[in-house]
Amino acid sequence: MISKFIARTISLAGLFGVLAASTIVSAQTQSVEPAVDTVIKTVSTNPTGTAVTEKGTKAEPSSPTLEAKASSSEEGDVAVSREDRKFELPVARFTPSNIGSKAETAKPAKQSSADSGWQVAFAPYLYMTGLSGTVGARGKVVEVDASFGNVLKNLSFGLMGALEAKKGRFLITNDIIWTKMGAERDTPGPLYNTARVAVNMFIFDPAIGYRLYEGKGGSFDVLGGIRLWSVENALETTTGTLPGFKVSERKTFVAFVGGFHGVANLSPKFFLSTKFDIGAGSGTDITTQFYGGGGYRITPKAALIGGYRFMKVDHEDNSGFIFNTNMNGFILGAKFNF
Repeated sequence: MISKFIARTISLAGLFGVLAASTIVSAQTQSVEPAVDTVIKTVSTNPTGTAVTEKGTKAEPSSPTLEAKASSSEEGDVAVSREDRKFELPVARFTPSNIGSKAETAKPAKQSSADSGWQVAFAPYLYMTGLSGTVGARGKVVEVDASFGNVLKNLSFGLMGALEAKKGRFLITNDIIWTKMGAERDTPGPLYNTARVAVNMFIFDPAIGYRLYEGKGGSFDVLGGIRLWSVENALETTTGTLPGFKVSERKTFVAFVGGFHGVANLSPKFFLSTKFDIGAGSGTDITTQFYGGGGYRITPKAALIGGYRFMKVDHEDNSGFIFNTNMNGFILGAKFNF
């Protein structure tokens, strides 16, 4: 009888083992729905042979598998008999074919712009530049040497901003400057009394690039593209020894440029950045720019930026148009990531 009792105990333990295994697999896959809502955790048999649930409610016994009667001998030996009954326990059923089937048939969520791989940044800024060099129109030439303060007095408007789109290691960048500025000063000699220069300038600076390095320390890109200038020079002088004149001329010219851009992270908030390029084109002996600065990340999506920028171009053509100038000054702006 003891062996039968042990056998039945092992049988019940096996059933509970299957129940526990099915419950664990059900929790891990999260895609298997149990065939029942509740599982009877503990089952015991009272002396009357009635199954009792954990809550104490009686359950009707199932069909018996073995019956035995209790008997006693004159010597007082008691033979204990049990009525073993088979209980059907609700168990979640699962097969390899239905595990994960819902995950396979579920509709994928819509991808965001970040999931698609595109990262876009826009940086409006103010370029507080001066203007120096030689400006000419229709054969007339004026030397210019104006600080930002002088230029600001004659500034009509300014629109400046940089755009960058990145996917993987490839980049598309553009930098736009559209401004109308001027300067006025006395002439150094007696030929003219005063000279005034007004420059209406549009710079379009698209490029493509490749990110050679990107990590916690920063990034480094190589860039190649064009720099398009559309410049109108307006010159006016007042009479001195020679009579004054007033002329204007507009030219558009393009140069091919190549360079690099780098960012060094000093901390999660502070960073340094630099950019350099150089190139030439038809009628343009040289065009180059250098930027050095830094920034502070207010949030992962926004940062304040500032630095120093130098731009140079030397362009002349046979019509007498000349734009050999240097622009240099500080930049203040903000950068937004989308």
